Amino acid sequence: MADRDSTPKTRKNAVLPIPCRACGKEFKPRKKTTKFCCRACQFEGQRTAGQWADCEHCGSRFYARAWQGADRKSLQRYCTKACAHDALRLESAPPRQLVHFVACKCCNRTFAAPRSDAAYCGAECRRESARQAARAHGERAHKASSHKCKECRKVFAPEYGDKRRAFCSGLCAGRHQRRIRRSAERARMRAARVESVNPLKVFERDGWKCMLCGRRTLKSKRGTTHPRAPELDHIVTLAEGGEHSYRNTQCACRECNHAKSSASRGQLHLLGC
Repeated sequence: MADRDSTPKTRKNAVLPIPCRACGKEFKPRKKTTKFCCRACQFEGQRTAGQWADCEHCGSRFYARAWQGADRKSLQRYCTKACAHDALRLESAPPRQLVHFVACKCCNRTFAAPRSDAAYCGAECRRESARQAARAHGERAHKASSHKCKECRKVFAPEYGDKRRAFCSGLCAGRHQRRIRRSAERARMRAARVESVNPLKVFERDGWKCMLCGRRTLKSKRGTTHPRAPELDHIVTLAEGGEHSYRNTQCACRECNHAKSSASRGQLHLLGC
């Protein structure tokens, strides 16, 4: 009994001493994960276990320590906690969209676009480009036909979108309308019956031939002082009470019209134009 009582008693959860990994001195650890006897040995062990590396966020050079002792292979990835927080925030954020700077094909203005093949800076430029393309297609498909101006008798080809077919310009159209209006006003001043008479229709009805001498008038000399220039003549003159109508008008050359003066010559037409 005495021998049994003389043996030292050990507790069941007693902590056994272990050697320090930095200095080799034995010590009793407070926790099972403790590897160093003091704080200085811990720093020394972490220093010798680390290595120089580049920060994965900012790229700066720093001494990366091996956490939890030298047996752990993972080292520090970031130089500071701020770099670690920024890196984690960027990893969790959605990927950024690249911005490309391209020139607009319509207005040639540089703008920022999510794609490098963007063509237009906005909806207005897109619509304007579509209008220009439609017009160019219409011009290619348009076959300009030649027409002869009824006033100056020049051959002209109207441009795409121009609806003029009878007159080459607004000047010729206005000149033609003024001539018709002056004839009607002159007849109205004499209290005659007034009808809107188009001289061209009268000339075409009479075949551009003078109804007094029978000679053919010159279309190209219309509106000039040439003797064979076509003019509108009243069969029964306005001075004698004749009316201004298709029935009482005829084609006459300038020479015959001036020689006739205020006399009435010719026969009234049975049918108007």
